[in-house]
Amino acid sequence: MLPMIRKHVHATMLTVLHHLTRAEGILPNKQRTVIREVLKKCFPADIKGYLFDERDNIRTEPLDVSSLTVR
Repeated sequence: MLPMIRKHVHATMLTVLHHLTRAEGILPNKQRTVIREVLKKCFPADIKGYLFDERDNIRTEPLDVSSLTVR
């Protein structure tokens, strides 16, 4: 049961973050841009971004998601 709850919480957080990048007036433009860039980098639209680098070579290291850390 716990893994399912965790997945739902993760999905909810991603939904909220995507909403924040589109909703004007909630966050300053700079913060919205940073969130949008981090989401784009760490959660690619398709699986290719997880498996291949910018030159379409198979990644030898995992995708860097360090920008998701809290500062």
